[in-house]
Amino acid sequence: MKKRLILASGSPRRKEIWFHNLDGNLYITGTPGRRDWYANLSANPEFTFHLKQSARADLSARARPILDRAERREVLTGIINKLGG
Repeated sequence: MKKRLILASGSPRRKEIWFHNLDGNLYITGTPGRRDWYANLSANPEFTFHLKQSARADLSARARPILDRAERREVLTGIINKLGG
């Protein structure tokens, strides 16, 4: 899956990322630490979700960081369980 990011400069970029579908909600994840794509989505939450494998589509989307610890724990637990962990 790739997503197109609109940077502060206004120029679009594509970035290949992991995402997880939990009960119809899509979650983008990354490794700990500073990530440019996260900073870009925080500054410009509107982006295009570009599907390129089993389904092909460009979907308008809006990012929302999960800052609440309980909500983050629930989502991460769901992802781990879905991955068989």
